[in-house]
Amino acid sequence: TAALCLRQFAKARPPTSRADLLETVISELAEEWPALRRDQPPRAMPWHDLAPSLRRLALGWLRDGGAPLSHAKVRAVFRARLADREAAAIRAAGPARYGLLAERDGGYEFPIRLLAEHLAGAALVDEGPDALVDAARATWGAEAARCALGRMSTLERHDEVGDAVTRL
Repeated sequence: TAALCLRQFAKARPPTSRADLLETVISELAEEWPALRRDQPPRAMPWHDLAPSLRRLALGWLRDGGAPLSHAKVRAVFRARLADREAAAIRAAGPARYGLLAERDGGYEFPIRLLAEHLAGAALVDEGPDALVDAARATWGAEAARCALGRMSTLERHDEVGDAVTRL
């Protein structure tokens, strides 16, 4: 986290919160990293198309204790949102493009747990305060819940933050 903060300070745009920092890092992975690679077509799969599916996958991956996600599960989650572009989405999320998913033990995992926790936090925000409180109480979910609270604050959903914190 410290190295990521230093990178943002070097750009003269310090993050206002941890959620802001991680959102910036993911945006850079999605927008800048592929553009720097000469072998990648620009914006083969836009981040805003991938993000909802990756959020769902990250949340499921953490809930399952980091066990590899099956190929069928990953395809199904991308297919639900992207229909016939599931194969392109999996390639885009993988190491050759964004690097958020890696193949391991016959399935997929998130190689950078911190980013998975941030993505899962965004999924918890979408699911609402009950899901956030449940995650915070679970052994796997404390960091994802913190990321969700940070994201809610960034989105100025202060009443929901207060409700969740009170219930904890």
